[in-house]
Amino acid sequence: MRYINTLPLIIGLFILIIFMSFAAHTEKERHLQLDETTIITPIIENEDSNNDNIKFIHTIKVEYLDKLGRVIKLRNGDTLTNRCSYNTGLTLYSESDSLELKSESRMSCKISAFFNLSQREIQWMKTYMVKRIKIVNMTTESAFTFENPSPLYFKEKFNKYNK
Repeated sequence: MRYINTLPLIIGLFILIIFMSFAAHTEKERHLQLDETTIITPIIENEDSNNDNIKFIHTIKVEYLDKLGRVIKLRNGDTLTNRCSYNTGLTLYSESDSLELKSESRMSCKISAFFNLSQREIQWMKTYMVKRIKIVNMTTESAFTFENPSPLYFKEKFNKYNK
């Protein structure tokens, strides 16, 4: 009798675990995490629509920190730990080609850079696997290069949403 009372609890926990793993997997696909502070997120236009034919990606958001070598104390007591940026460069490397992008101009210290893509750049994203990614703070000329942990990420996203 005791086992019959715990069976609904076990089934409920099992369903909860499955739901949580599905939700975590779905959220993981929303962006590409390159390290603790560097994230690339394709912005899906018309994402809330039921019509998949009008969903598309035209903009990529890159978030990163350009950390200073040491903390700088300001007169007012605040501290400065990151460099700021007005423009960011993004280079995507495949096995045989590369795509260079320049962000829209926007001052940011916890850097959020937005890249609006042309039809040619969208076609490139749909065609090539991205092996490496280089981000350049064009204000300070600091550069960061990453091996892409998910080389098919952009190709799959752009083929899914840009039909």
